[in-house]
Amino acid sequence: MRIVDKWRLRKFLRGCDYEIAREILVKQFSGGVFPKKLALLLDRYVSNPCFETAVDLIRYNGDYLAVFELSKSEVIKRLSPMEKSDNG
Repeated sequence: MRIVDKWRLRKFLRGCDYEIAREILVKQFSGGVFPKKLALLLDRYVSNPCFETAVDLIRYNGDYLAVFELSKSEVIKRLSPMEKSDNG
């Protein structure tokens, strides 16, 4: 991936909550059957939700940008089980 492309992705993903994105992906894809490459990428992301593993998913399929965009939403953050358990 070119440096410029990675810089744009880093800018786009700024403010992303990678843990919430992980929750969304787990809920969406748990128990599904996927191509081997996608299964490997999802496993890597779930094990280590961070910028680098997010980029791998996005490079595989640009549609995953929507998941990371959704994870920036304040509404999703308020409904997240992690947020509820932290606040009481």
